[in-house]
Amino acid sequence: MLDILFDPLKNLFKVNRVAIDNFIFQLHYRFTATALVMLAIVVSLTQFVGQSIRCNMDDSSKLRYYTTYCWIHSTFILPKKLNGAVGEDIPYPGIGTYTDELEKKYIGYYQFVYFFLLLQAILFYIPHYIWKSWDSERIKMLIQDLNQSSWFREERNLTEGCREEAQILLRNCFRNNLRANNMYAWVYFICEILNCLNVFFQAYLIDIFLGYEFTKYGIEVVQFLYQHPKDRIDPMSRIFPKQAKCTAYNWGGTGTIQKVDILCLLPLNIYNEKIFVFLWFWFIVLFCLSLLVLFYRILVFCCKTTRQLSLHMRARFASDDDVIIVNTKCGVGDWFLLIQLARNIDPANFKVFLGGLASDFKNMKSK
Repeated sequence: MLDILFDPLKNLFKVNRVAIDNFIFQLHYRFTATALVMLAIVVSLTQFVGQSIRCNMDDSSKLRYYTTYCWIHSTFILPKKLNGAVGEDIPYPGIGTYTDELEKKYIGYYQFVYFFLLLQAILFYIPHYIWKSWDSERIKMLIQDLNQSSWFREERNLTEGCREEAQILLRNCFRNNLRANNMYAWVYFICEILNCLNVFFQAYLIDIFLGYEFTKYGIEVVQFLYQHPKDRIDPMSRIFPKQAKCTAYNWGGTGTIQKVDILCLLPLNIYNEKIFVFLWFWFIVLFCLSLLVLFYRILVFCCKTTRQLSLHMRARFASDDDVIIVNTKCGVGDWFLLIQLARNIDPANFKVFLGGLASDFKNMKSK
């Protein structure tokens, strides 16, 4: 479990990695998952090192007890007290004298934000984990010794003949497994679908976590910035209030139950309001990009001409004839494996590989 959590951080600083996916795929598990882990660390440090809640009441002798009570049992605001002039109509948005007809909105998520962000990071990493497990270093083993520098070859006593031998072995391996790579391509496509669905699911999960307030949060924040100060209600104060109330009960001197009103500061919401604004906009961008990738994937899976164009863009040094011959012989899975190889082999080597493969196919046809 810890490997899944911290792999995005390790991957962020890796160099010379074998690329087994595209840039949009990496946005999910490298950028988004890493960002969520970092945000969770910021919130948790503030929560456990600083003061996560500060309460005030008339009887200071019991302040520590009631602060703990409010932390455990959650604070609340009064939605009908969100609108009004601060200092005239209300002391602070959402704060006012409570009566039975007023609705309470509890801030139940407050203690669990860091844990929730870590959970999201894990969920964003899962599709990559599935794909990485399925790939099982296939590409890394196939391209071994093809991209090494002259210094590296000297250190390992490798010659250009070794590279040529690696080219031949790769071509033989590719030909022998022709039309046997469809499952490899389909698993990748399924993982891309999971990425897209995961963004939608994560947004829905946040909506539940914040009491169904996340769906329009970003829009409301933008609208708030352009509204007149007297007419607007700050959505950040509604969803992430910096001050909230807490009600506790105690025994009075005569044995009667006494109601205790406590006013609390919620410092973590200074971070939370900004974190979830960022996530609202980022999820929209990420979902749209992921959806575009899915449309592209469907197009290349269904259309051989599109696959040929894509292969030609990857093998920009290869001749048109070589690309056409190879693409004609390849199925969807074979084409996808070629794209994976092109991501990891330098253009000059890939040109040689593709040219050799085209020659092999022509020789097979002539026999």
